Amino acid sequence: MTTRANVRVIAATNADLAKGVADGVFREDLYYRLNVFCIPLPPLRDRKEDIPLLAQYFLHQSRHAMGKKIRAIRPETLTLLIEHNWPGNVRELENAMEHAVIVEKGQEVLPSSLPSNLVKSHDDKACECSGNPGLRERLNLLEKQILLDSLLRTNGIKKQAAMMLGIDPRNMPYLLRKHHLHGGLRPN
Repeated sequence: MTTRANVRVIAATNADLAKGVADGVFREDLYYRLNVFCIPLPPLRDRKEDIPLLAQYFLHQSRHAMGKKIRAIRPETLTLLIEHNWPGNVRELENAMEHAVIVEKGQEVLPSSLPSNLVKSHDDKACECSGNPGLRERLNLLEKQILLDSLLRTNGIKKQAAMMLGIDPRNMPYLLRKHHLHGGLRPN
């Protein structure tokens, strides 16, 4: 007995299916059935501007699931998240935020609440730099942290963040580019 069904399939993969077809490891007929509309999504390491918003989302999700009162991510923690390479992609970020919520005792996610491998990878990168950072590097880091903090406090609204910082809102695109935060937390 045959049962007919009208369905749409949404599938995701990190494999190159066209190459799989060419190599004979993926069925060609299935490939053409699935490949009606393809949305390529770059890895998280290539979308650093998405990290603050995703981290906030995962924080919100985890704190509610665990009944915790954590309200924010410290700017220095956010800097660590942005600078991490994310080999595990979005799932690794989600797990890192869940770990932080489990470990964190206060109301803000501190760097010490992040998984040790994430903090260690940042420390390893810092050691590769030429010794202690100079004044310019420290000022840039401080500026970035203040910028991130203002964006977090204004839910990513760039104009409000600029007003909070006492700067012209027209300077925000420059500052976001300078610190590789092109998208801020969300568009105005």
